[in-house]
Amino acid sequence: MAQITADRVKETSTTTGTGSYSLAGAVSGFRAFSAVCANTDTVYYAAVGGTDWEVGLGTWATGNTLARTTILASSNAGSAVNWGAGTRDVFLTHPARAATVNVQEFGGPSTSGTSTWTKPAGAKLVHIVIHGAGGGGGSGRRRNTGEAVASSGGGGGGAGGRAEIWINASTLNSTETVVVGAGGSGGTSQTTNNTNGNNGSNGNSSYVGDPTIVAMGRFGVFGQGGNNGTADGGFNGSGFTENQGGSTSLNPIGGSGRTTTPLAGTKGGYRGGGGGGGGSHAAGGTTLVAGADGGLGGAFLTSGPATNAAMSSTATGDGGLGGTTDGASGIAGNDSANPFFGGSGGGGGANSTSTTAGSGGNGGWPGGGGGGGGASVAGQNSGAGGNGANGFVRITTYF
Repeated sequence: MAQITADRVKETSTTTGTGSYSLAGAVSGFRAFSAVCANTDTVYYAAVGGTDWEVGLGTWATGNTLARTTILASSNAGSAVNWGAGTRDVFLTHPARAATVNVQEFGGPSTSGTSTWTKPAGAKLVHIVIHGAGGGGGSGRRRNTGEAVASSGGGGGGAGGRAEIWINASTLNSTETVVVGAGGSGGTSQTTNNTNGNNGSNGNSSYVGDPTIVAMGRFGVFGQGGNNGTADGGFNGSGFTENQGGSTSLNPIGGSGRTTTPLAGTKGGYRGGGGGGGGSHAAGGTTLVAGADGGLGGAFLTSGPATNAAMSSTATGDGGLGGTTDGASGIAGNDSANPFFGGSGGGGGANSTSTTAGSGGNGGWPGGGGGGGGASVAGQNSGAGGNGANGFVRITTYF
């Protein structure tokens, strides 16, 4: 079976009803279907008789019949025309629908969950882009009265993984399950003295089809949540390494809050950026420490450091900025204007010297990691971690 395209192919038919056309021979100046088709070949056809018409995908068979396999458009509201007595022309054509692409998108900044993709009629090639959800940032530690040990901010969440594949439409079912992962939740604020913060939760995976038999490139793995702030440090959530241009390996992890100066989230080449670490307290210190910036997303054309290098005009945007004043929250990462690329990571919250510590900023959609929350002094709540961003799936069909 092959898809046939050819010029000057037209026959007549006196078929009635909605069944297969019996073709009666070529019109003068044209060729018969049998001149270009073999048994079970498919063609785009049009049938016209008076004011009635039909355009569809047909299957030719030995004996010169044409089955009406899929109706693409018709004078009968898109269904097969119920032909009465008379003669009509049946000829090869190239439908407008076959000259376009069908794009179906699933998920959004506030939308995740399970949907169904339906394969369009006449589909030949399918391109799938999948972003997993970003991890939530961890919350900062709350100090004890008179505590002299270090007290760290929460680590930023890692960015969700990204997958991309071209696949023959014939290998896909007529319908496929599409799951868009929800972003991981940020760790809740710590409200008890002398207690570590709370971990951020992992983002959820996005996928198309049966996840137990997922082919390479059809699975967007989740980003991990950032660790809680502790006495000796809140570690970052991890991302998943991607190859940029065949040479540079990028791993958009969340920034750690365990250091005296928290670390920024790292950038993603095509996917989201990691969240920035929350501001910490050094041993015996009560001075202001700002939260770190989130990593930018969609940075595949950038150069320079792994965090907030100047970006290409096609990329997502800079990562969310960390809080810079006492108890200031981190800024949310930028959502991607074109979710082919990932969103930016959220900024980390600043620590507190006299007030509630800053919360981490939420990750930018799709797949950006949430920022870590800042550490707090005794009697003040620590900063909560920012939420990771939801995932995304785009399925583009070519005819």
